[in-house]
Amino acid sequence: SVERDPVARPEIPVLATQDGVVEALNARQDSFVSPVQPVLVYGDPRGAWAEVTLYQDQLSWLGDEGRVTLSSTSGSGGSYTAPLDLRTAQVDPATRSARVRMRVPGSASTRLMAGDVLNATVSGAPHDGLSVPGDAVLRTGHGNYVMLSLGDGHYVPAEVGLGVVERDRIELTSGVVAGSEVAINGQFLL
Repeated sequence: SVERDPVARPEIPVLATQDGVVEALNARQDSFVSPVQPVLVYGDPRGAWAEVTLYQDQLSWLGDEGRVTLSSTSGSGGSYTAPLDLRTAQVDPATRSARVRMRVPGSASTRLMAGDVLNATVSGAPHDGLSVPGDAVLRTGHGNYVMLSLGDGHYVPAEVGLGVVERDRIELTSGVVAGSEVAINGQFLL
């Protein structure tokens, strides 16, 4: 510390807590660094890591059973499945997206280069829920609605809560019960 040794030193030794490979050096000669600024970033040399960006609400339905199948877009061949470690999730407060890291299996990491772009297929635990075609949901500035059939050609808007979006289907978490009939393209009934 400066209080114990007030003499400025031209070099400050930085010792790593474990073996690693330097990934980023965030300080240059004659630059000023603050106590909270990461000066050096290093990674584990024993294998590669991949990073997947997910929406924050997807983290809850992936749970501990989340897995990712990775395949290279460069044609290096093969696909590899790795478990998601949700403890590594970093949520961006501006976009509400979460970056999750996973270790790439050893045989795959030798074929990949740092910065490679991969295709990722994310799978989670089985999920049961009530869903409707995406065209049945009316999204407004005041909420999300479906046109609920009362029978005899009569419909009433019902506010619904939305859950998982899967291809052309949307999970409804509240507002309707199983067996309810809803109109697809209900905006034409308004």
